[in-house]
Amino acid sequence: MDKAQRNGFQHGQKRAFQLSHLIERNIREELYTTCIFNQINYGIEFQTTILDFLAMYDITEEELSYETLRKDFNRYKLKNLHKFK
Repeated sequence: MDKAQRNGFQHGQKRAFQLSHLIERNIREELYTTCIFNQINYGIEFQTTILDFLAMYDITEEELSYETLRKDFNRYKLKNLHKFK
């Protein structure tokens, strides 16, 4: 942190939150795109892709629940399904 500040890179709590939010949004979008891709091309259920993703990154149910991702995915899917047709 000190070295970054000496070189002109400074960020506070607000900037750290924004960066964290951006990374989370990008990861979720990649997951949801993969869910749709797997369903269309390989017939893999959305649930399987989401659960495999959670297992791959060792994310526990307490940290991020499947139900939360599923609900968010359903909103994403309705908005973006036209991109895959």
